[in-house]
Amino acid sequence: MEAPGRAEERAEGRAAALAIEERDRGTRAVLRPSGAIRNASFVPAHGLRFAVGTRLRSTRGYSPPPLRGESGGQAYHLAMSKTIYLERSNKELVCHCRCRQAVIAAPMQMESPWTGEGWLFTCMNCRKNFSFARGVLVEESLEELAVVDLEARKGTELELEDAGRWVEWMRTLLKAVEVGKEYVYLDGYFIDVETVPLRFEGWHSRHDLPWVPQRAALEDRSVIDDTIGNEEYWRETAIAVEA
Repeated sequence: MEAPGRAEERAEGRAAALAIEERDRGTRAVLRPSGAIRNASFVPAHGLRFAVGTRLRSTRGYSPPPLRGESGGQAYHLAMSKTIYLERSNKELVCHCRCRQAVIAAPMQMESPWTGEGWLFTCMNCRKNFSFARGVLVEESLEELAVVDLEARKGTELELEDAGRWVEWMRTLLKAVEVGKEYVYLDGYFIDVETVPLRFEGWHSRHDLPWVPQRAALEDRSVIDDTIGNEEYWRETAIAVEA
């Protein structure tokens, strides 16, 4: 017969694991028969299953507390999703996407960034735009996400053929993204909304602003009209192309 103290310790460990909850999404962690923890997920129209966002700020160096198994030496660990990615965080400022869950497509900025091409995200599912995204963990690899995005672009002016280049490109753009933080897209980069001041050289222009314009526009919509939503702003800040 198992000692009472040992049984209580194991029961407490399991209870602690089951208490992990994703409050932002209203989902609760579920204990699989194997002992691994997973988050509930939503299946969008394109058929891929994306893990709901987590409250963890970063996966770097994270080691979940082990649960004591039946043998006394076996440890159960939280099942971490594979890829840090970006999904729509809210519907503020500009948002034409109505998907329940919207992960971003790779940016394809054209020659008119002031129209939104240079400062809005695109939903991988409906291909419509939105302003704000947050770092989340998704179950798919970048290679799998590339297949979905490239398939959706077929027959359009944004068509791409090289999944390898897509993966390399997005890996670079996502390198600084942290789970739980909020971001905007601007001129070829994913920008933390807390960045102050904002100074960088993008695909089209050289930017030097006291704040992230999308974030500032939540209090004063004229910020967009005077900067990134203004054709004159982009032309005045454009990087000269060498002949």
